[in-house]
Amino acid sequence: MRVPGNIACTRHLRALSLAAATVLSLLFGTTAHAGELSEDLTGSGDCTDHFTGQVAAGDLAKIKARFEDEYGGATLCLDSPGGSFSEALDIAEYLLFHPDSIATRVKTGAVCESACSLIFLAGKQVEEGETYWMTYDRTLEPGARLGFHAPSLGLPAGATYSSSHVTQGFKVAIEAARRAFEMSTIPDNNDAGPRAFASAYVMARFLGTAPEDMYMIDTVGDAILAEIPVTNYSTRVRADERLIRTICDNVYMQSAEGFGLGISARWKSSAHVDAKDLVEEFRALPFVQNGGTRVQDGSDNGALVRFHGGIDAPEYGRLVGYAGGYPDYYIGEAICLVELSTDAKPGETIDHFDVEGAQHHTLWDFDNGTALKVWVVGSYSWEEYYQALRDGDYSWQEFALSYPAETRSPLVLYPFDMSLSDLPSLGGAAAGSQDVADLSCDALWHRRNEIFHNNGYCFGGPRGIAAFGNDGCYTKSPEVSASEANEISRIKEMEKAKGC
Repeated sequence: MRVPGNIACTRHLRALSLAAATVLSLLFGTTAHAGELSEDLTGSGDCTDHFTGQVAAGDLAKIKARFEDEYGGATLCLDSPGGSFSEALDIAEYLLFHPDSIATRVKTGAVCESACSLIFLAGKQVEEGETYWMTYDRTLEPGARLGFHAPSLGLPAGATYSSSHVTQGFKVAIEAARRAFEMSTIPDNNDAGPRAFASAYVMARFLGTAPEDMYMIDTVGDAILAEIPVTNYSTRVRADERLIRTICDNVYMQSAEGFGLGISARWKSSAHVDAKDLVEEFRALPFVQNGGTRVQDGSDNGALVRFHGGIDAPEYGRLVGYAGGYPDYYIGEAICLVELSTDAKPGETIDHFDVEGAQHHTLWDFDNGTALKVWVVGSYSWEEYYQALRDGDYSWQEFALSYPAETRSPLVLYPFDMSLSDLPSLGGAAAGSQDVADLSCDALWHRRNEIFHNNGYCFGGPRGIAAFGNDGCYTKSPEVSASEANEISRIKEMEKAKGC
């Protein structure tokens, strides 16, 4: 039977209206699966409130009702797989311009992905005196999951849509991206220099990750580049030459020009390449592959200056060290000098930088550049500069590159590619000695080879040389203690079980 034209038209319009409603509900959210906001009355942690579930239309009204008359400050803990970008941006904007402090947290075991990550970025502290002072206060714990991706068109698979509906979905997705970009430029009043709602690195992950994918902030390098503080871990690391090398490598990887002493020569594939790819690009650099850099000496390839370093505690409260073998492009070798405020002596464990639940504790020293300072100098007269540093004489600084901005986070004490979930817990064992069952494949490899390195092993592969260097090595057959042999055996078993 033929359907009359007006009835067919009506059915067609209804179908289009249903499709449009589907698109808009996915982009903006619906109240059917709205998230839940609950006040924490237990007083057992630093969360005053919890938001769980999908972000959907109606959630902003809940947030407003809860925080409209909040004058004592609050901490909103998030556990959400995402949802409506539009609603999340409305919530983020509300939190950001609320007159009082509303910090955000993602706790161990919790998830904050997609639209939720935009709410997370809006956490802040407010101080009012003669002026209004706002600093971002959003923290991530080891074992939490924070993920970003671009807004989608919200068109379910398996259906056919008109060009007008695709265009509408595209407009809404672009509008969400535009709003996020505008918010990303809002600065705070941090003492060490303003931070933004979202760093350029975060925006690159947000806009550059396909809607069907998710980029996780889950490594030390990710957290450093994203400028997202990580809390509830202990910076119990061994004060040795490897620590100095780790710090210097981390600063190098944050710099667009490496240690070029001001000479423009970008080594990264892009300015905001993601941390996982950045580590691989760093490991592929000739000086890392060779375990040192080649300097001009009149020969075709130049003389190879191997990685070398040192560490010393010239006086109580100061640890200084250097790492050499970096290239400075046209001149020759660059030397990285480090000063760390600690009472630890070489070989001892640094354990007084416990980063507690609140962002403002030991982080203050790192923020202000007093706990950790990094300089880079050319190979000429570097020994004189290092000796002056040991003596507490800083008159040479005008001849050096200073890297205060790159060293604001205590995370620079750890390898760039270390998983955040592998950070040692507060009161737990030092990094490199915690239970191997809790470590990732990379961390297991690192710990196993660290034992060999500590017993004088000379590495032959580029990865071992890059991680530990061969300075001071003396054997290919190191003698290990019984306890070390047992730990190596356990590590190998875990590597096999994990399929490393």
